[in-house]
Amino acid sequence: MSDRQNPTVDATEEPWNPDEFVVALRHLPVVLDELRNLPLPVGRPGVRESDALDLALVTIPEVDKIAAQIPLDLPPGAGKYPIDRVMRTIRDSCRSKYGYWTPLIGKNRMLNGVHTVQHVGTGSARSYPKPASRTSVGSLVANATLERPVVGVVDTPLWPHPDLDGRYRKGESDVMLDPATFHWHPAGHATFVTAVVLQNSPNIDVIVRRGLGAGGTALTWEVAEEMVKLARSVDVLNVSFACFTDDDKEPLLLARAVEMVGPDKVIVAAAGNFADCDPGDGRYAPRSPMSPMWPAASSRVVAVGAHDAAGGRAAFSPDAPWVDMTARGVDVASLYLEGPVKFRTYENGEERESGSFDGCATWTGTSFAAAMVSGAIARRIRRGSYEVDARRALEQVRRLPTGNSEQVWHRPFVSRP
Repeated sequence: MSDRQNPTVDATEEPWNPDEFVVALRHLPVVLDELRNLPLPVGRPGVRESDALDLALVTIPEVDKIAAQIPLDLPPGAGKYPIDRVMRTIRDSCRSKYGYWTPLIGKNRMLNGVHTVQHVGTGSARSYPKPASRTSVGSLVANATLERPVVGVVDTPLWPHPDLDGRYRKGESDVMLDPATFHWHPAGHATFVTAVVLQNSPNIDVIVRRGLGAGGTALTWEVAEEMVKLARSVDVLNVSFACFTDDDKEPLLLARAVEMVGPDKVIVAAAGNFADCDPGDGRYAPRSPMSPMWPAASSRVVAVGAHDAAGGRAAFSPDAPWVDMTARGVDVASLYLEGPVKFRTYENGEERESGSFDGCATWTGTSFAAAMVSGAIARRIRRGSYEVDARRALEQVRRLPTGNSEQVWHRPFVSRP
């Protein structure tokens, strides 16, 4: 696990890595040539290539000095950050040289788990896990089927809860949560999500990949690679992280990750917990209560909002046309950490209080609604002569009636006048 997945970012800094950008591999030679032609040339940028994404990550040493030498006449607010000025210069230069063609480039943005200190999408879901009894959690017993459908979970590290033994596929040394005298509360996110997927699903296996750090954040590059690599081995890919963008457009890295996941796979993503927040309320705030949250808002992704036990839309769940389904996301019971847990405030990341858990909890948010949908899809996948693949299983779930016992249903959008 790279330390870059938990970069230290001050609340006044930009929500992306300030000295990096991403470029399509085939456009890399052009971009490197443009960097050499800047007023202060970049002779030896860092370059990290990804065959999985067909992209390269370019690091600009001393980007502040490089950008300060670029004579750009920009409108107010544009080019505020050094990396923006560098990318703008590359695009403008290529547009003038190559008949308005520009290379495919974008930022290496920060991603945020749905319940992290930096994630502003909290609203009325600004709740913390609460201790619960094991009897409140559904059965986690597996059947003897040899070839079970597989759900992939890209999330925080996994705490090795004994009730998960035999239900997830092991193999990666860094997927497990490191031992500690206490954990911050987001560290239990993957354990909670995984157990929600598996509850009352004896025919499912899970593979967990550590895409986010224990604090629930990461840079998009690492997470996008994990998504594409993990998708090769699973039927359903569950993701509970996201970012907003200033212009509400899909960020390059997440768009490419979704594109590179095969069409036979189903990607399920949390829609976010921001609908009752004030627009602009923090670094990661959306522009409106319906702003697209990525990757959930991608046309290839099943975006899942949350409803309460009575079936009513949770106030924090976005009421937007890009939300495809809803599931129970209020006071969901699942497995969690064991031992001392400290809670961080959502406003500034400081310690709020501490508590102790016995391995189970209730928690609220669209992360857990998404996990319910992933489990419902996987339960319907069948192998052999009566095969039902993930896409067909998704259509079966979409046809479930509102109010069904699985608490998962399609949410048709009602247009507004």
